[in-house]
Amino acid sequence: VTQDIELDRAGPIHDVAWSPTANEFIVVYGSMPAKAVLYNRLAERLFSFGTGSYNSVVWAPHGRFVCLGGFGNLAGTMGFWDASLRIPLGTATARCAIYRSFSPCSRFFLTAVTFPALRVDNELALWRYDGTLLYREQGIPQLFQAEWLPSNTSSWQDRPDRKSTRLNSSHSQD
Repeated sequence: VTQDIELDRAGPIHDVAWSPTANEFIVVYGSMPAKAVLYNRLAERLFSFGTGSYNSVVWAPHGRFVCLGGFGNLAGTMGFWDASLRIPLGTATARCAIYRSFSPCSRFFLTAVTFPALRVDNELALWRYDGTLLYREQGIPQLFQAEWLPSNTSSWQDRPDRKSTRLNSSHSQD
């Protein structure tokens, strides 16, 4: 099935990414600051994430969390969202990041500045799904690659939503 989508901003399409559940997708489009919009499988607009210095969409494997980021030639701004609840979780900056990916459990986000794309200031950073920085290793000489070990996503349970986390704070899964 083919479906046209009406975009309400002039400019390029920076990224399009289907949710791992394959029921919805996000399009980042328009001149900077770009706009990010969530659509269902019938190409009906569901939600607007607003505008920002974004050129990438990175879905978590469970299809619940998403990172909208400005990577490569942009400043590394990242906006983290709970796409199922349509709420922002946090923001962060991963300056000059080349690699970015959620962990197989969907709880962590990895960014890396790698060689030879950038010959100096190579670094590795680990973030929580909400953009909280957990670890950063800077000044790594010639970091060529950084990525998660492959793992079956079904081996990991999805996080409870924030409401049930607040009700059951003694059973946190962070």
